[in-house]
Amino acid sequence: MSQRTPNILMIRPVAFRMNEETAGNNYYQKVLDNLSPEEVMDKAIEEFDNMVETLRNEVIVDLQHVHDFQIVEVVDFTEFEEHNVFLEGTGSIVLDRINRKAYAALSPRTDRVAFEQFCNEFNYEGVVFESMQSVGNMREQIYHTNVMMCVGTGWATVCLDSIDHPEDAELLKSSLEDDGIEVIALSEDQITHFAGNMLEVSSTLDERARIVMSATAHNSLNSTQKETLEKYGKLVTVNLDVVEACGGGSARCMMAEIHLPKC
Repeated sequence: MSQRTPNILMIRPVAFRMNEETAGNNYYQKVLDNLSPEEVMDKAIEEFDNMVETLRNEVIVDLQHVHDFQIVEVVDFTEFEEHNVFLEGTGSIVLDRINRKAYAALSPRTDRVAFEQFCNEFNYEGVVFESMQSVGNMREQIYHTNVMMCVGTGWATVCLDSIDHPEDAELLKSSLEDDGIEVIALSEDQITHFAGNMLEVSSTLDERARIVMSATAHNSLNSTQKETLEKYGKLVTVNLDVVEACGGGSARCMMAEIHLPKC
C-alpha cells in the first residue's frame, strides 16, 4: 500500500471558535481577543476555502464525494465511548502504511487498550510512547500524536525532545530508522508552531509527492530541514493563523485521507 493518497476528505466549518472543553488538554488553543466571534468565523472559513483551492491546484483535479468510494466493511469502535476511552480523529494515530506500523502518543484522547485493538483489527505493529510539552512549570501530555510527528515515504519529522523517557525516545527513533526512514528532528518550539502537523499526499498532476503544512509550520523550519523535506516532495504551504490559534490544530488536522477503491 502507498503511504500517500490524492483523495482527501475535508469538512467546511459551519461554526468555528475557541472551544473551552477541548482546551482542557489542548494547550495550543488561544483566545483571540482582537477578533469578534463573527470575525473569527469569517477568517476560519476564508482560510479553509483558500486551503481547498490550494489543494485543488497542487493535488486534486476534482474533490471527491464519499459515495464515490467502495465501502465493503465498517469496523465499529464506538463501544469505547461507554468506557470513556478514545482514539480521536486523524490525530491519535500516525500510520506508516508501507511498514505496517502505527505510532501513538498516549493522552486522554489516545487510549492504550483501544489502540491495541485498532492494531489487532487492522494488522499493524503498534509503537506506544508518551510525548510531553511544557505548560507553565509543568510537563503535560501532548493531546495528539500528529502534533509531534509525521511519517511520509522514506522520511519522518519527529520531536524526540518532547519524549521525556529516554527508553520511549529510543524505541520511537529505532523503530523509524530500522525501517530505513530518515528522521528529521523537530524542536519543541517548532511543534508549538505546528511543524509536526503536516501530511504527505500524492498528486494527480505528476509523480512528485506534496508535503502539506501551514505557513506557520514552514516558517519555523530551518533551511536544512526544508532542504531535506524537499528531497521527498514539493512543500505546499497554506495560511491557517486563525484555525491554528482557536482550534489548536493545523493542516494535517483538517485532512482525512481516503485509501478506499473508487466505485
